[in-house]
Amino acid sequence: MLNTLNLDGIAGLWLSAEQLGRVRELLSPHYRTLEARLAQKAPDQRHFDETRLWLDKDVFPEVYTYFN
Repeated sequence: MLNTLNLDGIAGLWLSAEQLGRVRELLSPHYRTLEARLAQKAPDQRHFDETRLWLDKDVFPEVYTYFN
């Protein structure tokens, strides 16, 4: 997988139901934050950076720990 990631810049993988549940649990509050931000502007008024949410590893270490 690392070779594919290095060559293509992306690699797909399968997550178990348990793993997917944990991902959802970790990220759902952040998705809600992003959805609330997006709801404040019409889609054609949004800037690229406003459609993404960057999570600081020092503020949300549990997210980074899980994925690492």
